[in-house]
Amino acid sequence: AHLPGLARLAAGIHAGGAVSSLQLQHSGRRSDTALTGEPAVAPWDDAETGARALSTAEVEQLVQDFISAARRAEQAGFQGVELHGAHGYLLAQFLDAEHNQRDDRYGGSFDNRSRFLLETLQAVRKVWPEHLPLTARFGVLEYDGRDEETLAESIELTRQFKREGLDLLSVSVGFSTPTANIPWA
Repeated sequence: AHLPGLARLAAGIHAGGAVSSLQLQHSGRRSDTALTGEPAVAPWDDAETGARALSTAEVEQLVQDFISAARRAEQAGFQGVELHGAHGYLLAQFLDAEHNQRDDRYGGSFDNRSRFLLETLQAVRKVWPEHLPLTARFGVLEYDGRDEETLAESIELTRQFKREGLDLLSVSVGFSTPTANIPWA
C-alpha cells in the first residue's frame, strides 16, 4: 500500500540530485502496538513490554518479509537498503545473550543468536541488485555487563558480514548508563 508513496519519495530524492537508501527494520518488542494495532513480538516472551515470543515458523517468515521489503525498495527506485540491527530493534534483540534463551536454532549460543541476522542478510543479498549497496546498522555494545564478550561477538559478526557481501557497516554505540565501561577508552 505504501509503494506509490515510496516511489514518489525516491523519485523526488533523485530529482534533487541525491542518492536514496531505505532502512529496513522490525521493532519487535519495541513496537508501538497502539499505532500498529498488532501485538508486539520478540525472540522471547517479554512481560515488560507484553511482547510474545515468535515461533520458529514466524522467524523464518520474517526473513521472507525482509526479502519482500527489499524487493519493494528496489521497485520504488531506492538505490540502497540498510538492515537496521541496532538500538534494540528485532534484529538486535536476537543477539541478547541474557534474554534470548530460545530452545530452537535462534537462541542460546552466539551462533544461534546471530542466525536470524545472518539469514536475513544472506536472503536480502540474494535479491538486492549486486551493483547497489546493501548496508547494515549494527549496535556494537549493549552495556549489559558483558562489554568485552559483546565486543568480541560484534567483531566476529562484522567478519561474517563481510563474507556475506555486506557493502557497508554503520556502527552505532548507544549509552544506556552514564558509567558504561567502554573497552577502548
